[in-house]
Amino acid sequence: MRIQSTHRNRRTPEKLVVLSTSPASARRSTHQVRNAEPGPSQRFVMLILVCCCMAVALPNDLRAQSSSPQFDGFLKALHDVQLASPDFGVVKEMLVEVGDHVEKGQLIAVLDDDLQHAAVELARLAASMQGALQSARADYGLHEHRTKQLRKLNEQGFARADELQRAETDLQVAAGRKLSAEEDHAIRKQELARAEIQLSRRRLVAPCAGVVAEVYRHPGEYVSPTEPTVVRLVSPQQLVAVVNVPAAIAYRLTSSVSVSVQTSVPQKTVQGSILTIAPIIDGESGTIQVRTLLIGDVQGLRPGDRCMMVVSDTALRQTAQQPMRKGTSR
Repeated sequence: MRIQSTHRNRRTPEKLVVLSTSPASARRSTHQVRNAEPGPSQRFVMLILVCCCMAVALPNDLRAQSSSPQFDGFLKALHDVQLASPDFGVVKEMLVEVGDHVEKGQLIAVLDDDLQHAAVELARLAASMQGALQSARADYGLHEHRTKQLRKLNEQGFARADELQRAETDLQVAAGRKLSAEEDHAIRKQELARAEIQLSRRRLVAPCAGVVAEVYRHPGEYVSPTEPTVVRLVSPQQLVAVVNVPAAIAYRLTSSVSVSVQTSVPQKTVQGSILTIAPIIDGESGTIQVRTLLIGDVQGLRPGDRCMMVVSDTALRQTAQQPMRKGTSR
């Protein structure tokens, strides 16, 4: 029969330890008391186990959110126009600067147009000339009246047949001169229209509303056929996120998949709608370019900013579970 006694351990004054009267049992009990407090390595292992348990216990929606695919890209204006001059020459006037807002049809720049102005005035003067046309019409009217009179006299027997035939021939010649005068007048009108078009080509207008991003030519500089670009216009009201998505995921994307775009400057999240998916795969990276139109408040966002497109993993799973149509392949 063992006699048990209780006493306070010096190192653990707050704990009561039951020891056996046997010396070996006493040594074992003392060793267990010393190892009762976990060491630093044991606490680290316990912390890892707790974190693993918490990760397993996360709700399904949070785990889905954390596993949503994310792809880096950049913002680009939906309308980015390199406005070029259809003609070449020296810039006479530059009416905009970087940062100016322009409307559709607004005048941007003017090339030297003195020669074109002179050509327009000359063509307008030629188109207004009516002398030859009026003369031809009067001559035709005279021959037409004479021919009618001879026909009546011929019917009454007072005019010879050869005289009537000569009058009808003169009438046809007069009709030809009248037609030629009318055609010349129409040609002069077309020449005036061509001269006005050539003059308008010296005036560069905005094809759409936007903001002037860059000005490549200034007054006195030459616009050549090899470098015709004068101004760059962008439309910051409509932005597109351009990202490269792995082909395995891009094949599962459709316009109905929910995506969001996270920008860096300023930091904000905007909903997006997939606009286009490139029909080819980039052979070097194995990715497909996806363009997403930003929907919502884009105030403060600018083209060229880095962004991240986040694809809803739930929507991707639903797309993958949809039955394939007959005759199509995913």
